[in-house]
Amino acid sequence: MIYLDNNATSKIDPEVLEIMLPFLTDNFANANSTHAFGLIASEAVKNARQQMADLIGAEIHEIVFTSGATEAINLAIKGVCKILRFQMVRLVLRHRLSLLMC
Repeated sequence: MIYLDNNATSKIDPEVLEIMLPFLTDNFANANSTHAFGLIASEAVKNARQQMADLIGAEIHEIVFTSGATEAINLAIKGVCKILRFQMVRLVLRHRLSLLMC
């Protein structure tokens, strides 16, 4: 079988899986929690954010992780609205939830 819906989901790269496996099995805490497990997760997110910033030449505060496409699209639209000072943007995209008032 040939899988052609990589827009919905895609196979995890083996290197990514190796790095993520501890956080999918043992250290699966909320990174915003203040208990020991949360602090481990928080440090991992902080390191990932720094690695991504270094990779693309950004500042660490410019890196934002989202939970998925809809959230990422809304964040991008909000950024455009702020830059262009639009009052409201309504887009019909593949993700119908991407309706946003700026």
